[in-house]
Amino acid sequence: MKLSSYQALLERLNPRHPQYADIHSQFRKYQSGLFGEDSLDYYFRVSGLHGKQLIKGLRLKHHDYFQMDRILVSLKYILIIEVKNMSGIIHFDSHSHQLHRYKEEQIDIFPDPILQVQLQKIQLMQYLHHFPHPIPPIHTVCVFTNSNGKLEIVNYPHKDRILTSQALPLYIQKMDQHYVNSISSNQQEDLVNYLKSGHVEDQINLMEKHGLSWNDLKKGVPCITCGRFAMKRERYRWQCPHCDKRSDDAHLRPLFHLALLSGNKVTNRLARDFLLVQSADAIRKMLVRAGFERRGANKNGYYSLDFRKVTDKQLKVTDKDRKVTDKCTNIS
Repeated sequence: MKLSSYQALLERLNPRHPQYADIHSQFRKYQSGLFGEDSLDYYFRVSGLHGKQLIKGLRLKHHDYFQMDRILVSLKYILIIEVKNMSGIIHFDSHSHQLHRYKEEQIDIFPDPILQVQLQKIQLMQYLHHFPHPIPPIHTVCVFTNSNGKLEIVNYPHKDRILTSQALPLYIQKMDQHYVNSISSNQQEDLVNYLKSGHVEDQINLMEKHGLSWNDLKKGVPCITCGRFAMKRERYRWQCPHCDKRSDDAHLRPLFHLALLSGNKVTNRLARDFLLVQSADAIRKMLVRAGFERRGANKNGYYSLDFRKVTDKQLKVTDKDRKVTDKCTNIS
């Protein structure tokens, strides 16, 4: 949801705002990571997923939160995959346990990704400590997805677990040949359901993170056709003053964005201010019909949305939204 949150923020923040460049940079960072993870899915399909289950972006909590880009659960083993989408010359320093990237006469330093994914393995083992069935052996790899990245892994002790996307199917094939079944299909299903049921969506409050106030954002409901602000609420329907487009549900996507930007804590007053609607009763009905649930009571009450049940209309992208995304197509 981070990418959607940043996209929602960029849609309403003035490009001349002092924080815009930093927020845009964060958006590109998350978009790049998501692009790398999605491009890897092709190679999972090539490797053949029969008898295996792939879980994407699993975020669990054991004392602290930890997230795995991809986790492959088979009857024989569990494979945790850390995905990196980096271009440039990428050097692994076995002495400092760091990754150095050389690009455009600049050096960027990152943590060792194998140590990173090994920590995820430890956390996953601790999380599964009370799982009632046997646990297959857990293994870890790091996969680099960007074809413009040159890997330098000479004298690196874990180089057999540093892969490119194209090498992943062969690696999985060797794993399949090396191991025998250690759990049944029913136990595998129970394990996957156990992991998925523990997933916790990362609900970051971007407004607080970047020191923004709601007055920094454009208010109102953008037209679902021309993308201009703001549609008027007349007789239970929205109408655009620019192109005369009418809609019964143009508020759905703005309410979804409001949930993302507020850390999923939407008060009636906040929604009224955000959508430029005066009626508290009208906002209450919109929130309930959009799938929001009431939390708390009286003045401390707010509405939250189960992001797993978000509808296509709430996710619908307008032509204007695509222009925001198109600025970030040069993935680095």
